[in-house]
Amino acid sequence: MAAQDTLVAPGNQSHRHGVVPIQTRSERPSSYDVADFAVPNGREEEWRFSPVKKLKGLFADEPGTRAPRIDVRAPEGVTVETVAADAVRAGTPQDRIAAVAWAHAEKAVAVRIPADAELTEAVHVDVTALGEKGFGHLVIEAGRHSRAVVVIDHTGTGELAANTEIVVGDGADLRVVSIQAGDGGSTYVGQHDAVVGRDAKLNHVAVTLGGGIVRLSTNVRYDGPGGDAELLGVYFAETGQHHEHRSFVDHEAPQCKSHVTYKGALAGDDAHTVWIGDVLIRAAAEGTDTFELNRTWCSATAPGPTRCRTWRSRPARSWAPATPRRPAGSTTSRCSTCRPAASPRTRPGGWWSAGSSTTSSARSACPRWPTGCTT
Repeated sequence: MAAQDTLVAPGNQSHRHGVVPIQTRSERPSSYDVADFAVPNGREEEWRFSPVKKLKGLFADEPGTRAPRIDVRAPEGVTVETVAADAVRAGTPQDRIAAVAWAHAEKAVAVRIPADAELTEAVHVDVTALGEKGFGHLVIEAGRHSRAVVVIDHTGTGELAANTEIVVGDGADLRVVSIQAGDGGSTYVGQHDAVVGRDAKLNHVAVTLGGGIVRLSTNVRYDGPGGDAELLGVYFAETGQHHEHRSFVDHEAPQCKSHVTYKGALAGDDAHTVWIGDVLIRAAAEGTDTFELNRTWCSATAPGPTRCRTWRSRPARSWAPATPRRPAGSTTSRCSTCRPAASPRTRPGGWWSAGSSTTSSARSACPRWPTGCTT
């Protein structure tokens, strides 16, 4: 993509070592071919906050040992079928693990909501990792002017890498709730690619409550003017857990909207959370409305300080700080030490509810929501 296609030019200045680093999110490679991605060493921009040593099994370009089990419960009228893994291409793999998952997922499960349907019950998709290394592929299609809720529940043990293709037809209204609740030693790396049609609306909610390592990347692009995408996320990382969320919104059509809000909490030793949010506004995307916000609460659950790391990124053109004001006990610095007095699960509701309906949306759709957490 040429620099003149974006509002923010890459600015390829000379680097003192003779290598020009990647300047914008859109310059990063994307490909279905695993060979186009080198095995990460942890110094790459897209991997420098991830525990790459623990992910080496998913970097290997080789088949999995046991595919995940995918069970779908859907109301009447919804079509559920098995299709080829490349039957729908809402996006392109953005990193090596996504490319490996694309190459080695033997098939995809497709959930199709018919045009003009208004579902009164949610579609439930249970994705269970079965204790070994596996690759999955899921397709969700909402037909024109349909209205539906799809809940994806990730559970189980072992290593799972999966791609999810989401297609929102013209005028459709689709909510996708992705719940990450694997066992403490499990690993889940997922990429969700969504295409939002003309005058369509996507509400994507990520709820990460479990799993030893979770890395979820959500990418959105628009297939016509008037599209609306709201990306919400809630995460709780406890001792030894790494929860990483990345979002990329590519505004390539005029008069479209994107609002991104992620909130989370850390408690315990060696608990890590990462949030990276990127927005690209192309020259043709006139009338764009976009907003991003991230807040992370750092809680000490034992005497003495807890070492918390929370990482954030703002797009080249920023519409709102990641944290416009800092409540007592919160941290938005790259590395900080804090001694807040309250647990995140008993924190007064203003922390979670201020600025968006993030937690209320997650709580209403998530059967695994912690009962002790107020919103």
